[in-house]
Amino acid sequence: MCPEEMWYTDSNNYFKLNKLKMTKKGLISIIATVQEDGGIGIGNDHQWDFSENARNWMNITKGSAYFMGRKTYEIQEEKCNISAFMMDGRILKIITGQGRGFPIAKGSYRMPSVKDAIDCVLKHNPGKDIFIAGGQGVYEEAFGNLLDLVNRIHLTRVDSIKEGATHFLPVYEPTDLKALGFSLIEGGGDFIEAKRGIDKGVMYRNEVWSR
Repeated sequence: MCPEEMWYTDSNNYFKLNKLKMTKKGLISIIATVQEDGGIGIGNDHQWDFSENARNWMNITKGSAYFMGRKTYEIQEEKCNISAFMMDGRILKIITGQGRGFPIAKGSYRMPSVKDAIDCVLKHNPGKDIFIAGGQGVYEEAFGNLLDLVNRIHLTRVDSIKEGATHFLPVYEPTDLKALGFSLIEGGGDFIEAKRGIDKGVMYRNEVWSR
């Protein structure tokens, strides 16, 4: 049995989910915000926090299946309204080995691995785009034995280094992405200044890599 069928938290929504009739295969993407040295997080927090980045992530992940690890979920839960986050048609899957060992938002799922989460989306919602959104352990699985499944990589590249990073993106340099068969299809121009948020003033740019 798919772990989603065992751990889903809302039987009414689960019934609706299984009634969906979708045949188109969605894209599988990795999405990350990364600084010059590959840092993505400090302790139990994100490395960078600015409003333009959050808005971009919200726009491009509408209607998707959105994967994040337990610690990343807990950070998001502190900073934003998870229920509102799910109102844009997202299906939220939290990657964790704890099973029912910690509370999650109604209508979201606990999944034991990224591979299990992908399998469940392909089974129940094969038309959904998938976004794999960290943290480090989730990215390592995606860039490891699941990389052949990944179609796109969305990067917010920060033109700076904030000292103290404890979590890193496994692959982020353009030369390494190209070696894996990815080509830059959007972005890559000048860095622009973030105007709002805790880290306003930082220079960043958005990139989309595809293959």
